[in-house]
Amino acid sequence: MQSGMRKIIFVLLAVAALAFIAGYLLAPRGALLTAVPGVYSVKLALPAVDSYGRGALAELTVEAASGEAGVYYQVDDQNPLVNPETQESLKTAVAVAREVTGMQDKRLFYSISAPSQVVGGHSAGAALAVATTAALSNSKIKQGYLVTGTVEADGSIGRVGEILAKAQAAKDAGYSVLLVPVGEAVYDAPRQNCTEERTPTGLFKTCVTLYETAGVTNETGMQVVEVASVRQAFGLMRQ
Repeated sequence: MQSGMRKIIFVLLAVAALAFIAGYLLAPRGALLTAVPGVYSVKLALPAVDSYGRGALAELTVEAASGEAGVYYQVDDQNPLVNPETQESLKTAVAVAREVTGMQDKRLFYSISAPSQVVGGHSAGAALAVATTAALSNSKIKQGYLVTGTVEADGSIGRVGEILAKAQAAKDAGYSVLLVPVGEAVYDAPRQNCTEERTPTGLFKTCVTLYETAGVTNETGMQVVEVASVRQAFGLMRQ
């Protein structure tokens, strides 16, 4: 009798597990598991650049669910997660977020929706780590906040490029605060210095390009704050 009851319980658990997996695999693209009880979802915009160097925003969704630890993501041609560098950053981000939160036993599901020209790479690492930390700890992210930077194995945030373009895109989209790696709230702005000389044969104009330090905040109107680590960024972005 006891053996039969165990078999029934095992079958019920197996059916429930299969139903859960089928629900995930058959869910519409972008739907993920938001309707499944016990799943916590976090959305965060990712500052990026397109193949022309113009600022753009992608949308990251991270969902944490109870169960055996694992990492899953949707794959399609337009998803930057298919980029090997982005996958490497995701792996590091998950490890850092689990260390920050102490949560080792949750499954994580990722989806990134991005314009077709957005370039994948390491610069989404900090955002992946912050969003994962929020999902694992059931935390909300403050509205208007974004972060860009690489994520390193020790939890530090490393330098990236195109901060000015990313800040301008974020400002244009209505965001107010951009967290950046240490040293990147300023940049070398090109300025042309021209002189004119009139000679008997005509007017000659000579220009040289000089570089001077400029603040990203002054150039874009976006509040730019430097951060050194995922812990620091999460502390500032956590609602």
